[in-house]
Amino acid sequence: MVLLPASANFSRFFFATACFSRYTEMYSKCIGIQGKMHNISVYLRVYFSKPGTRWNVLRYLLCVHEHFLWVNRRRTFDYGKSLENPGTFDELVDTQFVTKGLLIKKEAEALKEYKNDKNKLLFTWAIIALKRIMEINMPAGEKGNSMLFNAFERTALVQNVKN
Repeated sequence: MVLLPASANFSRFFFATACFSRYTEMYSKCIGIQGKMHNISVYLRVYFSKPGTRWNVLRYLLCVHEHFLWVNRRRTFDYGKSLENPGTFDELVDTQFVTKGLLIKKEAEALKEYKNDKNKLLFTWAIIALKRIMEINMPAGEKGNSMLFNAFERTALVQNVKN
């Protein structure tokens, strides 16, 4: 009879440890995303004065953040751990990205049709937007960061999307 309470205590301890490790992993990833978003927004705030210019880069990164949270809610629902259905990806794009002004309709349609990693496409669009900003605002002859040129731009579906 002593064995039963001991195994119950072990099971509770194991379950609590597993839950806490998942929580801390997710928490550290969310804090990492928050920190990177903060760094990028501060960089844009310091070096570029026009709000519209800054928004053109940040809006894609905000989509990545929303997509990350949606994927986590979707997985939780699919595994039966949540009763709240986050909806389909197309619903996310229409109800969150377009209505909040993060994407225009042309971008939203391209994102829905894109078959590979959605985050890669959104990051590519953010890099292209940053490249355009840098081309406009940098002194003539200065090349800037070579990472922002051709190799990443080739992966974008929509290269000439402008507001």
